[in-house]
Amino acid sequence: MINNKFVAIFDLDETLTYRNLPVVITELWMGDSKIKSKIYLFLNFITKCMLVPSLMRRFEYAITGLISVEFIERSMDLIFEREVNKNMIRRLIKYKILGARVIIITAGPGKIALSFANHLDVEYISSSVIFGIVLKDLLGKKEIIYKKINEEGGSIQVIYSDNILDFSEMAKINMLVKSGKIARYKK
Repeated sequence: MINNKFVAIFDLDETLTYRNLPVVITELWMGDSKIKSKIYLFLNFITKCMLVPSLMRRFEYAITGLISVEFIERSMDLIFEREVNKNMIRRLIKYKILGARVIIITAGPGKIALSFANHLDVEYISSSVIFGIVLKDLLGKKEIIYKKINEEGGSIQVIYSDNILDFSEMAKINMLVKSGKIARYKK
């Protein structure tokens, strides 16, 4: 057994899942509804028309503001059946069984991360999103979270992510996850 000072960090979208989870949830929510599809297309169009990338990012999850937490929670069984990277979920569970502190850190919306993390009974940290608008973005800014974990006495042993911007020198090992394949990342 290892102690809970040993921290294993997992990114959510395209690491624990094969696709972007807010997109998957939005697709499930829209179903065959023409009205929901038109709302989605309209919001996507408005977001794409924004010429400033940081502004586009703020509205990227606007559609999720219309989706209830209850719907997201009801969708989790289907998501775990169809969308998760089972190899990565096994790794996460193995760390948990060994007694590590397991944290999902995502730049995505909190209500989606919360439902996913609850399904696995692990901690999560996410961007602050209210009514689908990103207020406090973690995209490319996870180093701040890592410093806080270390200040609290945690020791980041491993980070799994599909994005090298999530990696840190504070971690003993950084693991790149691409298309379901896992490889150790070295600068």
